[in-house]
Amino acid sequence: MPHIRDGSTSSLPDTKSDLVELCDLEKRLVTVASQMGNAVIVAAGSSATDWAALVTPFATRCQVVVPDQGETDLAAALTTRTINHVFLLRLSGTAVASYLDGVVPLLAHGRVGVISIADIEVRAVLPAIAARLVPADYHLFAMSDDGSQMAELRSWVDGLHSTRFVAVHRRLIALLLHNDHRGLDLHALVQDYGIDLAGLIHLGAFDGEEVTLYRQIGEFPIVLVEANPQIYQRLAARMTGQANIFTVSAAISDHDGPVLLHLCNDDESGSILPLDGIGQAFPGTAEIGTIEVQGRSVDSLFADFRRAGHPAAVANVLVSDIQGAELRALRGAETTLGQFAAVLLELSFGELYTGCAQVEEIDEFLTERGFRRVAMASAWHPSWADAFYVPVPRVRYH
Repeated sequence: MPHIRDGSTSSLPDTKSDLVELCDLEKRLVTVASQMGNAVIVAAGSSATDWAALVTPFATRCQVVVPDQGETDLAAALTTRTINHVFLLRLSGTAVASYLDGVVPLLAHGRVGVISIADIEVRAVLPAIAARLVPADYHLFAMSDDGSQMAELRSWVDGLHSTRFVAVHRRLIALLLHNDHRGLDLHALVQDYGIDLAGLIHLGAFDGEEVTLYRQIGEFPIVLVEANPQIYQRLAARMTGQANIFTVSAAISDHDGPVLLHLCNDDESGSILPLDGIGQAFPGTAEIGTIEVQGRSVDSLFADFRRAGHPAAVANVLVSDIQGAELRALRGAETTLGQFAAVLLELSFGELYTGCAQVEEIDEFLTERGFRRVAMASAWHPSWADAFYVPVPRVRYH
């Protein structure tokens, strides 16, 4: 995915003074949502209608949804409206825990970014809220009445003296609360999970900027694969003379053969999939043409490596940054997946590219093949995230 430059919509903007009747954090989140493409805001509970009325005039590019009075099943209400991803969910009243029960599948995949909670009977409801959200990787914060101050709860007991709460999925905490774009730290994750890195293959390597990071981890064979022929020429030139670094010009897919590569005015956003909603998430991003390139599968590449006795044949970490085509790459790696001690790739939470696999599909595919997702972070935009998977079982050392 493209990195958003300084001054972009990723940065948490200043509070809009017009939203004086919303808490400070909600003002900021609504402003972020209004700058995203088709972000969904949902309000349910006792004060949902009044709250949505405050939000709607300012959420200019958002879909603001208030389930009808008779729609007590929040999951059914969202399904009826074909909504499978919610940026901000605002819940109020005594039925908060029941509403959360209705969106468990969305919570399990980080499909609800932020949950704002108000007007609850704290002793009666907060334990049930924590029980539903903490296992789904949400961090629960108590807020001051105006939403200007937050304190993370170590347990629900810490929240007994508060009246407002917010839950943020772990993947969005750094981005939304701290404007932090660092994302996942591969070096730390490799150490945490005791991975002895024997070699690494990076799909969609672009200019090879990550090589410096990889060399901080250790000396091992690195394969950099790039689909765009012009970008590949720059990549190969940059890597000339560097020991144990190998470059491959190919578009990774689920089979060998010619592949149509969709070019973009942002070089980093080209894909073997047509560009779709990416122009809404990243205004100004557009497809500028197509070219036919050689497609390869991961299994085919590694078969060649093994036949040639190539040093990279033993690579045990896969990194993929191929703009929505991650599931195709995984399907073309059925034979090779078993040798990987870690897979780092991008997850989509919207149709940024036509037919791109969504978070649930990647989770399901890798879970069925013995992997589990252990880390996820949206470093630049809530519509996508980097995710780290390891085989089961693998203990964390720190």
